[in-house]
Amino acid sequence: MASPVAATPAGSQTSDNPPASTPGKAANTPAASDAENHPALYRTAYLHNPEPPYPERSRELGEQGRVLLRVLVSPEGRAGQIDIVDSSHSRRLDETARATVADWRFVPARQDGTAIASRILVPISFSLQSH
Repeated sequence: MASPVAATPAGSQTSDNPPASTPGKAANTPAASDAENHPALYRTAYLHNPEPPYPERSRELGEQGRVLLRVLVSPEGRAGQIDIVDSSHSRRLDETARATVADWRFVPARQDGTAIASRILVPISFSLQSH
């Protein structure tokens, strides 16, 4: 299995709102009050969402790209329906991104203090360049 370092999540955004708070900040922010509303999140350190592995055949062929996924996040923080909004133009990269995100945990969106289902955009970039 290839090193997951080359495939990295690039941030989150709800389909109706501007980009969510800075990734990794949620663990350091004060607890939300029951009246607060906020979008679903996935890049907080305490969720331990793994980066997608780089498909070995894609690495051999020099395939790179960015996949944009629309994810339905349940009130329990699980991925439901996952649609490819923008393809990387590689079926392997697209399916690897989709399969990885399907196992992620999310902080569900909240409305008036109640967890609700929502859709977020999750971009996944595959690059052969070392960091």
